[in-house]
Order: sequence, then C-alpha cells, then structure tokens
Amino acid sequence: MNWETEKVFHDGDSFFKSVLESIDGAKNSVRLEYYIFSEGVLAYRFLRAIQNAVARGVRVDLGLDAIGTLRMSTSFFNEIVASGTKFRIYHPLPRIFFLFTSKFWRRLFRINQRNHRKICLVDERILFVGGMNVDDWHLIEVKGKEAWRDSGVCVTSKDLSILTRNLEVVWHKKKKETDFGEIKLPILLNDGRFRRRRLNRTFISRIKSSNRRVWITSPYFTPPARLLLALIDSGRRGVDTRLLLPSRADHFFSRPMNGLFYPMLLSSGVKIYEYTMTTLHAKTAVLDNWVLVGTSNRNHRSFFYDLEVDVILSYPDSIREMEKQFIEDLRFSKAVNLKKWNERHWIYRIFEKILWLVHKWT
Repeated sequence: MNWETEKVFHDGDSFFKSVLESIDGAKNSVRLEYYIFSEGVLAYRFLRAIQNAVARGVRVDLGLDAIGTLRMSTSFFNEIVASGTKFRIYHPLPRIFFLFTSKFWRRLFRINQRNHRKICLVDERILFVGGMNVDDWHLIEVKGKEAWRDSGVCVTSKDLSILTRNLEVVWHKKKKETDFGEIKLPILLNDGRFRRRRLNRTFISRIKSSNRRVWITSPYFTPPARLLLALIDSGRRGVDTRLLLPSRADHFFSRPMNGLFYPMLLSSGVKIYEYTMTTLHAKTAVLDNWVLVGTSNRNHRSFFYDLEVDVILSYPDSIREMEKQFIEDLRFSKAVNLKKWNERHWIYRIFEKILWLVHKWT
C-alpha cells in the first residue's frame, strides 16, 4: 500500500510553513510529538497555531520528551498548558524529593529511554515526519547560513487512524505490546519489541539486498554490530556504499564518536563524506530504489532505546528528489581519506578510546 501523496522537504522554513498551514486547516484533530520543543520564534508560531485550533474546537494532543524540554521556561510551559491542548511529558526525570519512593527509581530506570519522534498528524489524514524538532536552528529565516541541513516529508492517506492508536499507546505509556492490527502503510515504528525488531531488520535486510547503491545520511553514527557488518559486506560486494556524516555536529563528541568506525569501513570499500556547510541533522537512506526519511539515527540509541518513526517513499519523483539532494550534499562535503585519518593526532586517538567505553549509550 502506497501513500496518496508524498512531498519531500530539505529545509525547515518550507517544512514548518506546511506543518503550520495544515494545523491552521485542521477540522477534527491535531496530534503532535516532538523530542525538542525549544522556546523561540518557531515554538511561538506553534503555540499560536495550537491556540487557534483549540478555539475552533479541534482536539490537540501535544506529547514532548522530558529531556527535550529541559530548557523550556516556566512561563512558556504555562502558556502551553493554558492553551487548552492535552499535554503530556514522556518519561519525566527523577526528582530528588522522590528519592525514597518507587516513582524515583522507576523514572531513573527509564531515563535512557527517550521519545525521539517528530510527528504532526492532522485529521488522521496528513502526516509530517522528519528529523526537524521545533527549534529555531531549523529556520534559515532566523539562523541564516548557520541553519541546520535537515529533511522531512509530508504524506497523506485516507485513513491514518492506526497511527493515532499507536500515538495513544505511547501517550498512555502502555507497558505491554499492543496489537492494533497489521500496519499496511509504508511506515516503520519501533514501540514494543516486535516493531523495534521489524524496523531494525527491515533496514539491515534492505542493505544486504541492495545491488546498486547504499546511500545513508545520519548525524550520529555508532552502528550496532549487525548494521556495521551489513555495511562492510555491502562495500566488499562492490555496491556503491556511501555514508554522509557531519563534519560539525550539535554535540562535541559526535564526530570523534562517528570516527571510531571509519577505518574498518573505509578499508572495506565504503566511501565516507563529512558535510562542511553547516550542522547536518538529516536521517535518510536511499537503498537502490527503497527510500527512507524519518527520525532514526544509525546508532545504538535509535536501535535499542529511543522511540522512532520512519516513512518509506516509493513515488518516482520522491526517489529522484532524494537522489538529487544526496548528490547536492556531497558537493558541500569532503571525502574522508583512510591514510590521513590514520595520521590524526594522538590526543584525538586517546579521546576516541575513552568514547569507545560509552558508544553503546549514544
């Protein structure tokens, strides 16, 4: 089953303009999930859109992750609550005054499990998914040339109620795997063990079956063994295997963490490029003609801990658009040379060895 329509975005300005227009046109429901909802120009636009939707009688659900809202001011938090939206925080952080209660230890145990999804679902028909959080760093209008390079997609279907039920499972934090029927839509979810295995296995099996190209863009790259071996095998089979990773990232340890895997990949024929124009935050894959856009990084967090959502695109125009953008991004990237990489400073190597101890947590 394919989407009715597909539209790909490669900048936050046009992506969020479309998101906000859809919220303004909502008639029945708006369901939002975001990892980061950072107070700023974009967040206030969302707040106004939410307030207007609620005033029209539209049901608005807003789910945010506790880590992603740490920098939100109390006044802005109160404005969201007062807007009339149904508001929930995913996995709240443990507070010291709960120290001697079961609630503290429950929250501490779940602290590494985050909701990394970025979803806007309007009237159970229009779905926006991608790497973009509600953060001004995604707006060229605000940040200019320093705005992050990211990708998102808008897809439509006659009935996305199955996704609504999935959002409600996350909303109510149900512990047991919920069977709400076979997901016939081209979407990959990872709440629950079965769906997590399905997402991971689908991605890896697609790499293994690719004969022409494996083009992956990811800001964070600490691949689990199965993914790493699939990429090494792809390079050795002579498949055009390219990884597009950031030269600078929003976390200082990201690039050296990514670099832990460069030697074994480069020596297997995998080509690695580092994007130099600005911070790269897109999470996409072009595996032959199987195209993925979503929230999943190629790291341990996305594979084993965080909630993610990825959309599969199949329209020829979408495939061509993703091909074109990947080639365009390579124009502003530098290829990593194995010999030069092996000559990096000894201090950098020590730092990498330290990072190796924690790479499975990132």
